[in-house]
Amino acid sequence: MQEPVGRKPNVLMRVLATLAVGTAVAGTAYLCAFYELRWSYWHTTYGGFAWSKARYVRTEVEEFRKAKGHLPANLEEVREGGYRDVWERPYRYEVEGESFKLFSYGRDGEPGGEGLDADIDIHTRPKPPTLSQFTFEFPTEGIQVTCLLAGACAGIIILLQKRKQRWRGFLFKLGATAVGAVIAAIVIGVLHIPNGH
Repeated sequence: MQEPVGRKPNVLMRVLATLAVGTAVAGTAYLCAFYELRWSYWHTTYGGFAWSKARYVRTEVEEFRKAKGHLPANLEEVREGGYRDVWERPYRYEVEGESFKLFSYGRDGEPGGEGLDADIDIHTRPKPPTLSQFTFEFPTEGIQVTCLLAGACAGIIILLQKRKQRWRGFLFKLGATAVGAVIAAIVIGVLHIPNGH
């Protein structure tokens, strides 16, 4: 018996659509979880502790100014031995007239950097972890598995669709699946489940 013409390309298209939809849903869900959770993860790591400690040192410098009428020339004037950041490196402190700079070079100890390696400066907003740091340096395994399962479910739904499905219906279901993935990511973010804590 001869196989109907066009069946192999149809199967190939269905497999490609399944992979594309599954990947898109998993990726969308993961990116939404990343944007939703990156700050909370940052606050529970060295980044958050370093920012809090730098603000504490700033308060100590301001208290010194109130008591003495001038800024200290260095942090050793405020406290013997000065202050160290959470990575046990001395804070950088520079007086500029009536103002001062107080900062740490962050986790990597080098100027600049991104995410967790960014400088901690009390005068600028801290930077959240990068996508790579969020993925490989935080306990996000549960989030990753959840997003992969969402992608797999979406792919299976596409694979099990009727063969003579119209593209309009297919695109509607694809859009609905993507919206569902975003909602799932928001729920993960709001409930912090599963987040590895």
